[in-house]
Amino acid sequence: MSNIQKNINTNYTILSGDNNTLLVLSAASAFNITTNSGLTDNFAVEFINIGLSTVTFLTSGTANLTTSDGTLFLPNKVAMLIKIGSTNNYRLKGELE
Repeated sequence: MSNIQKNINTNYTILSGDNNTLLVLSAASAFNITTNSGLTDNFAVEFINIGLSTVTFLTSGTANLTTSDGTLFLPNKVAMLIKIGSTNNYRLKGELE
């Protein structure tokens, strides 16, 4: 899916420009990934955690995050965040706890 790769190793807020991007998470200590409202329609981003720490997914603004898998992202796991249409409803799916 992803044509672009971006390395992240500190707290990060997802941007509309991250659409169709692979975010490679590579920190030695825990940090957060925040989803804001207002991302591009039909947004999708992939994650892989190659670091040594747990990453926590959060929301801000009017973003609504739905996940049956949890919001903690452990090392050596993969996940995906998608937004269907123009609402501020996001789905997080993957190897989460």
